[in-house]
Amino acid sequence: MRAGPALPSIAASSTGKGSPAERAGARAAAGEPSLRVTRGGRTSVLVPGKGTHLVGGGAECDLVVVGLKAEPAFRLELWGDGSQAGAAVEAIGTGIKVGTRDLRQGERAILANGAVIHIADVECVIEGLPQNSTFVARSSRRRIAAAGLLAIAALLLVASLSFEGAPAPSEWPSRRASAEPRPTAASIAAELSEATRLAGLNLLAEVTPDRKAILVGENASPLDLASQRRLASILSSIGGRSPVPLVDRTRLASGLEGFVAAAGYSPVKFIVGRDGRRYREGDAISGEWRIEEIRPGQLVIAHGGKRDTVDFEQPEPRLKLNLANVDSTETGQ
Repeated sequence: MRAGPALPSIAASSTGKGSPAERAGARAAAGEPSLRVTRGGRTSVLVPGKGTHLVGGGAECDLVVVGLKAEPAFRLELWGDGSQAGAAVEAIGTGIKVGTRDLRQGERAILANGAVIHIADVECVIEGLPQNSTFVARSSRRRIAAAGLLAIAALLLVASLSFEGAPAPSEWPSRRASAEPRPTAASIAAELSEATRLAGLNLLAEVTPDRKAILVGENASPLDLASQRRLASILSSIGGRSPVPLVDRTRLASGLEGFVAAAGYSPVKFIVGRDGRRYREGDAISGEWRIEEIRPGQLVIAHGGKRDTVDFEQPEPRLKLNLANVDSTETGQ
C-alpha cells in the first residue's frame, strides 16, 4: 500500500499506536475514501490514499488480496478531498464486475459512493465518497483535461527554451515517482500482519530496531506444513515490494509426537514407528519429512530448511544377567 497496509490490517505493528485496522478505521472516519474488502466471511477496511493502486493477488500489486490469482485484477484510482473526492476502476483482468455490470479488459468505470466491485469471491465496496461523487468525477475529468492542455503548452515552452540551456523534460522527475513513493518497512510489516491474520495464521511482523529487516512470526507457536505453505505464499507476494528483507522466524511442527514406538542405538541407530516400520537416519518418514538424526530419546527430522525435534520415551534397557562363576573347590562340590 502506498501510505499504510496494502492488505486489510488489524494486527498491531511495532510502530504507531493502535492496530492497523483501528488506524484505517480512524482515517475512514476522518472522511478519506476507503475500500471495504470482504472474502470468506472476513472483512477489513483499507484506506489507500489518493493516487492509482493495483489490486489483485500478485507481488506487483499495491493492494494484495490473499487467495486471488497472482496477477493484478483491477486498477483503483482515487482523487480529491472532502466534497471533491472521486474514484474510478479500470479492469485489468477478466471477471471484474461493478455492481451487475461486467467490465471488459481495459474498460474504466466511475464509482459512486457504495459501489461494489466483484472479483472471484472477493467483494470490494468503495466508501467515504460524497453523495455527488459522479458529478465530482465528471468535473474532475474536465479539470484533468484542462490541466493536460496546460501541461502540453508548458512542455512546448520548455522545449523551445531547452536550446537556451533550460532542462529538458526528460530530466524532470516522473509523475509516478513523485506521487507514488515506495512502501515503508512499517507499512509492509502491518500488511504482513494483516495478511497472516486473514490466512488464519495470526503471525506478528515487526521491524527490527535497526530497521534493516522485518521479522515474521518471532516466538510464535510452530506451524504445520499447510500453514507454512500459506505463509510462504504471502511472503512471496509481498516480499517483492518490501524495502527491507523479510525474515521468516517461524518454526515448523511435524505432528509426529507419539510416532516412535521403539528405538535402538547400537550398532545401528534406528526407530520403529507406530506403523510398524523400521527407519534409519536419512530415511523419509510420514511422506515429506526426512530423519536427520536419532538421539537417545529424541528424533530430529527436517523438511526443506526447517527442522523439528520430537521427544519420545526411551525404551527400558534390557535386563543383564550377571552370572557368578562358582569354584567347586570352595563349595565342596
